Amino acid sequence: MILGLPIKEISELLIEWDNDYQDIISSLNKNGYKVNVEHTLKNLGFIYAKKK
Repeated sequence: MILGLPIKEISELLIEWDNDYQDIISSLNKNGYKVNVEHTLKNLGFIYAKKK
């Protein structure tokens, strides 16, 4: 998944994820976000990210 928006301009994000979410977390961390991952099922959940 590639985010089309410049994420540096967004203060908070809520992203639904499936099996492959590590790249999203890495990208968010590099752009200065504190990331929390919530698992709702074995391979599904949400990423909550807030600008540091």
